[in-house]
Amino acid sequence: MEEKRYAIELDSLASYPLQEKIILSTNESLIPGRTYRLLAEIYPLTRDPILDIYPNRYSAVAYQLGKAQEFPNLKVSAIIGRLRYELLSSLDAKLGEDADWAKALLFGESGLKQEYITQLTGAGIIHLIVVSGMHIWFIYLIMVSLLRMFFKREIAEFLFLPLILLYAALNNWAPSVTRSIIMISVGILARWLQSPVSGAQTLALSLFIITLLSPLQLFNIGLQLSFVSVLVIFYGLPNFRLFSRDKILNNPFYKVLNDLQDGILLSALISIAITPFTLYYFGTASLNGIIGNTLGIPLSGILLPLSFLVLITPQSWYLTKIFVIVYRAVNILWIRWMQFCYNLPFSLSANYLSLFQAIALAVIILWGFFLIRGKFKFALQAVIPMSLLVTGFMLIPTWQKPEASVYIFNCGVGDCTLIRLANGETMLIDTGGTKKKGFAENILTKSDYSEESWLSKNLLPWLGKKGITKIDYLVLTHLHSDHCGGLITLLNQKKIKHIFVSDESTKQELWNYASKQKYFGTAQIHTVTDTCSFFTGKAKLKFLHPDKSYHPLNENNSSLVCRLDTKKERLLFTGDIEAEAENYLVDNYAQELKADFLKIPHHGSRNSSSSEFLQAVNPQEVWITASSRNIYHFPHPETIKRLQKQQTKILITGNGTIRKMIDSRSN
Repeated sequence: MEEKRYAIELDSLASYPLQEKIILSTNESLIPGRTYRLLAEIYPLTRDPILDIYPNRYSAVAYQLGKAQEFPNLKVSAIIGRLRYELLSSLDAKLGEDADWAKALLFGESGLKQEYITQLTGAGIIHLIVVSGMHIWFIYLIMVSLLRMFFKREIAEFLFLPLILLYAALNNWAPSVTRSIIMISVGILARWLQSPVSGAQTLALSLFIITLLSPLQLFNIGLQLSFVSVLVIFYGLPNFRLFSRDKILNNPFYKVLNDLQDGILLSALISIAITPFTLYYFGTASLNGIIGNTLGIPLSGILLPLSFLVLITPQSWYLTKIFVIVYRAVNILWIRWMQFCYNLPFSLSANYLSLFQAIALAVIILWGFFLIRGKFKFALQAVIPMSLLVTGFMLIPTWQKPEASVYIFNCGVGDCTLIRLANGETMLIDTGGTKKKGFAENILTKSDYSEESWLSKNLLPWLGKKGITKIDYLVLTHLHSDHCGGLITLLNQKKIKHIFVSDESTKQELWNYASKQKYFGTAQIHTVTDTCSFFTGKAKLKFLHPDKSYHPLNENNSSLVCRLDTKKERLLFTGDIEAEAENYLVDNYAQELKADFLKIPHHGSRNSSSSEFLQAVNPQEVWITASSRNIYHFPHPETIKRLQKQQTKILITGNGTIRKMIDSRSN
């Protein structure tokens, strides 16, 4: 059965009360909002000290061992969870495959196809389809208008407050939703008390309350984008009018044109203001939304109430069927518009900024806002200090001398190692795995080439933040999916100068596909057919295996084995070789195997890391590339015993990415 994962709130552990949010991995289909008792193995989720830039949302992952037993739970959170599940199920029943859009609009449910998410992001209108502050204002206007048909304004607003709090709970108190609700509530209370407050005051108060209740929300990208956008709405719009004030006040046509002008300007300014954030976090920026919002806002403004009407009306009603037909028609228009805007040329992707670059860009944009707001004197006075500040932030990375180091990344049961040399050059050995494939399904097919890979999700953002724009040397030990799952993405996104590959790998389908599609670009291809050496900057890279006399029985044993020699250290990288290849190396290149650091072959499998091989290498420290809990049970206990017998220091990537400082100066 397919493994399923649920985000759960742990209520007790072995009868001990405990409030923790964890991940549950199970083969059962559980119903959200229900309460279960079960037996499970629990493993803590550790934050990777190198790759993870966000705090962990969950503290552990639990693997179910026995059958889950359901029992009643009358806690408010459980009741709300069950209600959310019932509402989502109702939308599924009424809208079928079109329900994902309504669920995203109403409840922030992230079930949209990855293709749609990519298109929404590129079109610059993804904020229109997730529950945000704008949606809360829509709901406020709709609900209060409906309630005012029966009650006075004060009573309508009083009735609205508990309803909107329930809605926030159904949306799991998303930061942007919480911010909007606090601002609306403060505005309502201020009007009741006849004590007006400014937008800045309500915005500051909402930020204070949110971070007081949950300080980690300050690192939430949704919260950051929400507050920056609202600040632009409050203070960013310039005092610029195409028409005179009298024309706007006295002629509805000019008023509509003026509102359209303000909307386009605001859209452009918000897109510009959030650019440092989106380039830093996601490597993307889009001005397509300036055009996208012109029709996107009205369309989402129609889809939202339609989704609400479909939700609240019984499925058997004829009126519901009409709502569904209209919803689907508008949804088709929405998708067509999204795809049109996605194909506009005003967007960037895979262009990550480092923290210092993002701050420098933010300073430039802030100075630009002073200009368009007419603060010319202040902007002129700030030119020199802001220029110095920007120059400083841009030069900080160049002042820092590159630290020669090796990173063995935590990429599950897969291999990816980055070596930074003292002269600033970079070497990457393998590219990690794909999202779906493990080494047991190790041959990539064409349908897998576009799969989301570990490299695209984790390594590319990290490289961008480190200011690494190119790879000088790429070593592909072999083309199994757990070693080359990110190859196509890497070739598309980064300039590569040199690629080292075995002649066996050049016969594989993946290599032929990449070559036919011209993904290699201007990279120099070095096909390793025998032992050879290559000087990489001021260090030496020596390939020991396979040589021209070795003919393996399986592809693992044809993995490239290379040794990086620096002034003080030797580092040996072994791909996925097994005992057969290890014995060949011991018999033919015993003296060449000696190394201070060893990347253990084949993730620490039982059939690798033989005693003879380990004795020949005699490493001070070994690195095992395996997740902390995997279905292959890597590293194997027998392998660990052999390493312990050698009295070697053992590091496993499942405990976090390994970083080791090296001296890559010449011998």
